[in-house]
Amino acid sequence: MHVMRLARLVVPGLLLSVSWGLVAAGVSPVQAATVAVPASFTFSGSGFGHGVGMSQYGARGMALDGYTAEQIVTHYYSGTTVSAVDDTSDIAVNLLHHAPSVAIRTEALVAGGGGVVVTVRGVAPVSGQPGDVFTFKASNKIVSVSKVSAGVTTRVGSGSWATINWSGTRVPLTSGTKASLLNVTTSASQFANSGHRYRYGSVKIQPTTASPNTLEAINYVRIHDEYLLGIAEVSSSWPAAAMQAQILASRSYALNHVTSLRAACLCNVDDGGGPYYDQTFAGWIKEADAWGKYWRAAVAATDTTPTTGKAILSAGKPISAFYFSASGGATQASADVWGGTLAYATSVDDHWSLDPSVPWSTWIPRVRTQAQVAAVFGLPNVVRIDLTSRCVSGAVKSATAWSSSGASASVSGAHLAGALGLPSRWMWRAVDTAAVDPVAAAVASAQKSTSSTVVLAPLSSPTSVALASNVAAQRGWPLLLTSSTVLTATTRRELVRRHARTVFAIGTAAELPVSVVNATAAVVTTVSRISGLNSIDLSVRVATRLARPVGTPVVVAPATNPALISLASAAAAALGRPLVVTPGAAVSNPTVAAYLTTAKPASLLVVGSAADVADSVFASVAPLSRAAGATPADVSCALAHFVGVGLTAQRLSISSASRLTMTLVSNPRTPILVVSGALSPNATAVLQAGVSSITVSPDLTAAVVTAARRA
Repeated sequence: MHVMRLARLVVPGLLLSVSWGLVAAGVSPVQAATVAVPASFTFSGSGFGHGVGMSQYGARGMALDGYTAEQIVTHYYSGTTVSAVDDTSDIAVNLLHHAPSVAIRTEALVAGGGGVVVTVRGVAPVSGQPGDVFTFKASNKIVSVSKVSAGVTTRVGSGSWATINWSGTRVPLTSGTKASLLNVTTSASQFANSGHRYRYGSVKIQPTTASPNTLEAINYVRIHDEYLLGIAEVSSSWPAAAMQAQILASRSYALNHVTSLRAACLCNVDDGGGPYYDQTFAGWIKEADAWGKYWRAAVAATDTTPTTGKAILSAGKPISAFYFSASGGATQASADVWGGTLAYATSVDDHWSLDPSVPWSTWIPRVRTQAQVAAVFGLPNVVRIDLTSRCVSGAVKSATAWSSSGASASVSGAHLAGALGLPSRWMWRAVDTAAVDPVAAAVASAQKSTSSTVVLAPLSSPTSVALASNVAAQRGWPLLLTSSTVLTATTRRELVRRHARTVFAIGTAAELPVSVVNATAAVVTTVSRISGLNSIDLSVRVATRLARPVGTPVVVAPATNPALISLASAAAAALGRPLVVTPGAAVSNPTVAAYLTTAKPASLLVVGSAADVADSVFASVAPLSRAAGATPADVSCALAHFVGVGLTAQRLSISSASRLTMTLVSNPRTPILVVSGALSPNATAVLQAGVSSITVSPDLTAAVVTAARRA
């Protein structure tokens, strides 16, 4: 999902249609279709990682739901089975890649431990004790080794490689049998840091042909226990089934890679730090931390004999069990990410990743500059991005952007995410659902303000609610609704809870009778009533009370169409303008005319077509712009563009026509997009022009909400 911060965005090709567009008086449609280039874009979404294979947080969620480790892995790896296999082979794990130097020392875990033997090819083995430091350097594919013991430096020798064996391992040579650790870093100054300590196997130091003056440090460990005990891919505090699923995946991945030695790193796998970013192998720190006993137990639970362990098989062979942190609700098919088809790497349900407890269920929005985004697409600038091309998982398949001149370019979703440093390809808007009950929606909205001044409006009148909403939004006051017969209990409780002192009661005498006003006055200190003979008279009185500076532009809507008044209210609040209601058609109103003569607006925004409000009514007042259309949905698109959604907290409300009042009250300063059975091309274009999050009315279909999130 994306957001464009902009002023008055007009999407190329949309406002060229006067049937729904915003057309300024005396200005041609082409002239009106100017485009503002946003300074930045904001991307929001879910998930972290490539998305292929097992979702680790999904596995955690399945475990919490009672699934076993085998059920978890066979869910994420389609068509696989879990069986015991021989896993006693040693695997070469790269610990340091292209290191300028390597320094090692041993640390005893028990008394008498810490012995070490360093063997340089062609040189007799040299022994050491705890505290002795061996340093390795490379030059033209030759390793030179020196030893510092008790402050004395001696040269061990040079050769094409060197090996390190230490006490308490399977092959200690003459170092002893007491448990010890090997501390492996790039310099002795790093020894005190946590991590980089290894309990098992042996270590080989060697340059590569590609980088003859740097070193590779490779730990040779047995997969069955030594390697798996050091895998640090998930927390040891997770449910046992989730840890066991991770171990099954890690064992399978290791067995799949153990037969191939990579020349670039002299390894089968690296420790997760490159160059291939395989599995995270942390060594002793994983086994030794406060929760280490649970990890050891999980490894043991996947063993079947001292020489075999459970692995995930496809066609009888261990799979390359890819995994990642969390998805956006479904995993990715390998073909959609890397182009190759793996029978066991298809898209499967992963709704567990969307649980609010998952850190990546919604990632923190990422703001990227105009220059960064334009560079990704190779355009001089970008004003709009279309993210509707999706994989079956819901992740972005491709993205298309347009420049201010109308030029377009497309990139893959993977390229977009990678180039902009986004956590995943699951990009979409955050969604809130508006309350079902308008009164409850008003109360919920009121929580956002701590003001002791409150605006009260009659639920029975959409027009009065719209007028009151504009005042409340611009003044920063909460808006509460009540019935036209009694002060509702919900509203009374809210007035008491917030210690309201002053209430502005907005509505005609019939909509807010004396009985309701008196009931309100019994709860608060002062009730200031703003009333009128009808909606037109009321709108002028409300606009006058709003007291905007002389010259402030005014929004005009026809009294005959409450839906347009609601849309106009949201736009007026977002723009900081008064809203007046007129009789409509070619009928002028002396009260409105008198107000406009005093207000001297610099311009007028008329919401509705010429059939709703004729040009002749206001032609002599001020320059006129019009948001018109055949339906409220069309008008809402035009208004959203006029307001410039990037200037309104990058939010948009989406509503059915029947829920406009509820939607307006829930988010009074937010432009409203009216949607019927489906998301129209015009509505999609609005969403692509500057919206990061949306509030939807509860009666919208899941298909519409999904389309809005993904646009």
